[in-house]
Amino acid sequence: MAQDVRNATRPYGGYDRRPSTTPDRELAEVGRGTPAGEYLRRFWQPVALAADIKDLPVPITILGEELVVFRDRSGALGLLERHCSHRRTSLEFALIVDHGLRCAYHGWHYGVDGALLDVPGEKVPGEKVPGALASRMYHGAYPVREFRGLVFAYMGPPDQRPPFPDYDFMHHDEEEYLPFCWHNPCNWVQLRENTQDPIHLTFLHSMFDVQQFGDYAYDLPVIQACETPIGQITTSVRRVHDLYYCRVNELILPNIARVPDGIRLGDAIPENMAGEPGRRQAIELRYRRQLPSSHGLGLSTWIVPNDDFNAMHMGWLHLSPKWSEKARADYLATITFGQTGERSYEERHRNPGDWDAWVAQGRMAIQANENLTAADAGIALFRRQLRAGIRAVQAGERPKGMRAEGEGVCQTYGYALTRPAPCLPDEGAEWAAKQDYAQEMQQDILAAHLLPKASTPAVVRAFAPVIQLSQGMLLLAARPGLGVSDAAGLVALAKKRPGLSYGSPGSGSPMHIAGELFNRAAGVSITHVPYKGTAPAITDLLGGHIDLIYGVPGSLWPHVQAGKMVALGVVQPTRSPLLPQVPTLEEQGVKGLDVTTWYGMLAPAGTPAPVVARLNREVAAILAEPDVQKEFRAQWEVPVGGSAEDFTRRTRDDYRRAGAIVAEFGIRLD
Repeated sequence: MAQDVRNATRPYGGYDRRPSTTPDRELAEVGRGTPAGEYLRRFWQPVALAADIKDLPVPITILGEELVVFRDRSGALGLLERHCSHRRTSLEFALIVDHGLRCAYHGWHYGVDGALLDVPGEKVPGEKVPGALASRMYHGAYPVREFRGLVFAYMGPPDQRPPFPDYDFMHHDEEEYLPFCWHNPCNWVQLRENTQDPIHLTFLHSMFDVQQFGDYAYDLPVIQACETPIGQITTSVRRVHDLYYCRVNELILPNIARVPDGIRLGDAIPENMAGEPGRRQAIELRYRRQLPSSHGLGLSTWIVPNDDFNAMHMGWLHLSPKWSEKARADYLATITFGQTGERSYEERHRNPGDWDAWVAQGRMAIQANENLTAADAGIALFRRQLRAGIRAVQAGERPKGMRAEGEGVCQTYGYALTRPAPCLPDEGAEWAAKQDYAQEMQQDILAAHLLPKASTPAVVRAFAPVIQLSQGMLLLAARPGLGVSDAAGLVALAKKRPGLSYGSPGSGSPMHIAGELFNRAAGVSITHVPYKGTAPAITDLLGGHIDLIYGVPGSLWPHVQAGKMVALGVVQPTRSPLLPQVPTLEEQGVKGLDVTTWYGMLAPAGTPAPVVARLNREVAAILAEPDVQKEFRAQWEVPVGGSAEDFTRRTRDDYRRAGAIVAEFGIRLD
């Protein structure tokens, strides 16, 4: 058998390719007994629009099973296997009665729970009890529940039924919930991956005649992805005129997505409203530091497989009841464009939409033929997490994202945010600023949800340190107009002129801690001004609104080189090999300052020691490679390595030291 050849390696080399014909069945196939099918059955799924369930049974196919959903005359919802237990005719033709329905062929009567209420011809005439057959069997049925216009079903083992979904986006009573269902003739995985692929906005939605999302989709974004306790977020940062627009698309395992509402220029700033949603215009913006964010509106969508080759988008469009009819119509026209195949082929050919892109991948996309890039970080992470969830169910474990009784409303992580974007000298500095913002927002969003509630000692105990990958440094810089060029000059000025200020990315950040330690060591009182990230602090320093800033060199050094900041020192005992020309604050007489950052690898607590040791050896060997070291240094990180024991001591020492500092200065997280 010929070996698969993914790519051609010479011009006009199409003949050389031997693409794979084997899909990833573990992820894609959803029938009863398949790995993904059993995984998805452990969660409640929307299966129908309540508005479609009227006075007749509705035939549907979910996870490869042929079913009927109906509402009996008492108002109770039912979801039954489609074919009658008697002679297998379809219950889509059944008669709906007061309690359940009767098969059209021979009158078998089923309750919404599958109970066989009557078997004509079996029981003794005149008796009110069903016959022997009815007393010992049930027709296949699943529990259902209606919520905000959607009908949900649980199709897993009855004794493992989880609580009904209870996410924060399901309780925004100030919004209008518009249920929707879009049908797609392709596999569910390629549909669900779409929201974790934000780069396609720049191309699919922006380079044809229909500019679907306007200004905020044009710029090529920085994309990062990270896990959350219930799934993942994929963050994209774009420049929109003098703003950075940060969109955080969320995926809640196994198949839910939260896509935040796109912030329109002007609407991001309450003091500078420029019109109703649906109206796009470029305007001069006025702002102060961090701008408001959007966690509401947008879309909440489940991808529900009908079978291996068909799936539905089901969920809600979140609308504002304050919008005018025109604004509402404009918004719906924008958000729904290209989501179905209802347009003519020529229209879709000239202005393709999402539907055309994901359906054109094939009825079941073959991932082995793809060539993923760094922009596909969210897709790669989803596939890994999906596979892990599938295998957890196979092992009899509780998969990630599964909620337990009594946990309350689950917070979610999808946001749209904006922030002033400084004028930067070149594309490299611009890209670094976007990366900085994306990383900060991911950290801030996770921290806002987790840290106030977390037990830090428990967090430390939850991991087994493997190896420290690298160490970063913090830099103290001043605005040129302050008139100081070193730490001694700053200390003298601070004692002579009270009221100086320093900025940090937020309360509780390493930069905040560095500032408080400087105050204590130098005997001065420089006021802390917390920001929502480094970028707005830089903007205010460049504008003369604050005097000093603590930050990482990747964010500050381009401004130092441009003459817009003055580097006063690094916040560690010895000079950094990456900036050997910048003295430490320690050598300038401000003693005891050692605030550094680091990256490391951790394994789950309880990982066997031989496994940790092997991971340490393998990663240490990778860290020693010249190309890897060069890449770390390019990111302003010094490769470290060392043993697992060294890293364990580092994490414990840092925790104890940071805890003492936080307690001493009364530092609290924003």
